[in-house]
Amino acid sequence: MPEWLGVLVYLIYGTSFFALGLSAFFSADRREVTVLFLRELPLLGWFGVSHAIVEWLTLFLRYYCGPDLYLLLSTSIIFLMAISYLILLQFGVGLEISFRRLDTRLSWFIPLVLALLLILASFLVADKSDVVKTFNRVQTIVRVGIALPASIMVAIGMHDCARRFDPIFGFRISLRFRLLSLIFIFYGALAGLVTDPWRFLQIFAFPVEVLRAVLALTVLVIFIGATRSMRKLLDERFRHMRSETILQQERERIGRELHDRVIQVLFASGLRLEQFAETKRLSSQELENVELIRKGLVELTKEIRTFIGNSDTGQLWGVQVVSLVMEHCDALQATFPVTISVVTDIMHNQLFRLHIHSSEDLRAILTEAVSNAVRHGRAKAVIVRLSTTPGTCNLLISDDGIGFQSETIVEGRGIASMRKRMAIIGGDMSFKVQNGTTTLSLVWPLEDTDE
Repeated sequence: MPEWLGVLVYLIYGTSFFALGLSAFFSADRREVTVLFLRELPLLGWFGVSHAIVEWLTLFLRYYCGPDLYLLLSTSIIFLMAISYLILLQFGVGLEISFRRLDTRLSWFIPLVLALLLILASFLVADKSDVVKTFNRVQTIVRVGIALPASIMVAIGMHDCARRFDPIFGFRISLRFRLLSLIFIFYGALAGLVTDPWRFLQIFAFPVEVLRAVLALTVLVIFIGATRSMRKLLDERFRHMRSETILQQERERIGRELHDRVIQVLFASGLRLEQFAETKRLSSQELENVELIRKGLVELTKEIRTFIGNSDTGQLWGVQVVSLVMEHCDALQATFPVTISVVTDIMHNQLFRLHIHSSEDLRAILTEAVSNAVRHGRAKAVIVRLSTTPGTCNLLISDDGIGFQSETIVEGRGIASMRKRMAIIGGDMSFKVQNGTTTLSLVWPLEDTDE
């Protein structure tokens, strides 16, 4: 490959990854509670930036580096390459934990094991007499041992994103994630299997770096298109949600005004009518008319009170429910000696059907569940998972405590109170005991938006 073409390829290769990293950083949203993919994007951003530096250093090493800098530069490239692929692996593992509900302890366990194996293998293949051979061997270990499984894990995660996003964002966006999944499979094969010591494609006299650069540029274009479309849809839906929230707040304000002013005036008017009827000599027809007016005022007062009751702040919708769970769990973590992790897995097209009739009852149930886990189960960590199915909302509360010592759960006053509160919310509560660990399951129906 001519030098000018090699320089151009490495520049495009590194710049594509750098732009991918910046795009991932700008698209990430740690506050997003319904599209978990957006919460994992900072890892993809760090991979893109770090791997771009790897490719630019490789460009300098191959075409502009002298013998005196070769050892330092090659060592830096190997180190940064391993770090970048470990970050990519962490991104893929994070997606799988989000979609398949795997154990969160896997999040850093797999990358840590691979990093230790890399260090061990590097010592085993080191050849002090030939620096170039050692560099190629260690690079092969990094690519086969980390780059290949990382790309496969990300491809699986992208495929899961496509399955989840199909009913939420439509076919076009899910198709882009399926294409990303397929491209990462090819990238894993080229970056993980086709390494310098093996030269699989050299029999065709075609530089592998060209294919890698083309795939990196393709990933960049598809990723930017997919994330921009997602953000546009999310912004539209959140604008609708904000308008609904503003409408609800206005109803509550009107309810307060009706309670503080109108109801008081109606009540005073009714008293004056009664006093007028008692002090004046009225005919039977006039008394009947006064009584009809008084009853009309009473009925109007009842209707206003009903409207105020329906506008009570205890009712929460959509993001408000998720925010309540997350904020109350933060408060409980500050109160109890326990680590509480909140995981949300809500299909975005069902967010607007998520409804709670009584926020105080949900707070009380969460408090009782965490308190029982700490006091009776001696738990150190609690996981609260809020998710939705096509017709229901599910709140699972599990911990790492000792759980119940028998399959038969003896329900005390606390559990009975939780059941009553769950009935007020309009749902069901159940326990699952497995291997000494107890999981509390709260299920209530989503609201029908057609009504």
